[in-house]
Amino acid sequence: MPLQVKYSDLIKPSSPFFPLLTENSYKKIINIKAEKEVCGVIKNGEFFELINYSRQHEKALIDMDDISDGDILFHTHASENSSPVFSKRDILTGKRNKIPLLLYHPVFKKFDFWSPYIPHPYPLKLKNLNIIKEDYLNLPYQWIRSDCYSFCRDVAKGIYNLDLPDIYNRNQSIATVKYFFRNPEKLGFKRTTIFKEGCFVLMQLSADIPYHMGIITKVFDQHNALVMHQLGETTASTTINIRGIVDNIVNIYAHMNNDIYFPPSFNF
Repeated sequence: MPLQVKYSDLIKPSSPFFPLLTENSYKKIINIKAEKEVCGVIKNGEFFELINYSRQHEKALIDMDDISDGDILFHTHASENSSPVFSKRDILTGKRNKIPLLLYHPVFKKFDFWSPYIPHPYPLKLKNLNIIKEDYLNLPYQWIRSDCYSFCRDVAKGIYNLDLPDIYNRNQSIATVKYFFRNPEKLGFKRTTIFKEGCFVLMQLSADIPYHMGIITKVFDQHNALVMHQLGETTASTTINIRGIVDNIVNIYAHMNNDIYFPPSFNF
């Protein structure tokens, strides 16, 4: 079974990353009834409902011309059978349009929030404005939002201020991921033999191509380092010592934005 996102007391959002809402707008949102998905936009803390053009009870369809820079796109999940967290399609919409998303589930009375400008897949789980390494541990897996690459991309930005390309902003197919793992150099990665925080570990676990990635978050010496990674649906994000995965490592990569010397590349 996929690992479920666990939330606590989010009915009164306490995360410092929860988007600004006026008291009146907050009351409007939490009083929405679970009849049909409601769509809206938040502008400078004010909530405005938009027309949902979808004919399906549990779908949302809006005119994106109603959205401006700086807005937050809002919608609800109306059914008790629907999840209180964003779907993969929701996150893809946010990535394609580079717009933050706010979700409210009136049945479960839960919020979810995601933003392309916050380098963390689940901002409402953050307790402080300063993001630390521990904030990336024990996070559930979700394709596009917190799969191995998206997870490492957030860690790279949140901890090491490295900007990596978002390989999902145009296409969510597995072909995109396979392209990256076959051609990481085309996305600005270079092979290196040096362990350094912020370097990426490309691994082959069972498929015929490398398809898994982790990020080095602590170096003890050039034979001993910790790798943080997001393995899959049945596990939460965690760290592992690089010595325990040496047989699975294809290469170590540094991104061009990481100031590191690149010696001649080699294979493990």
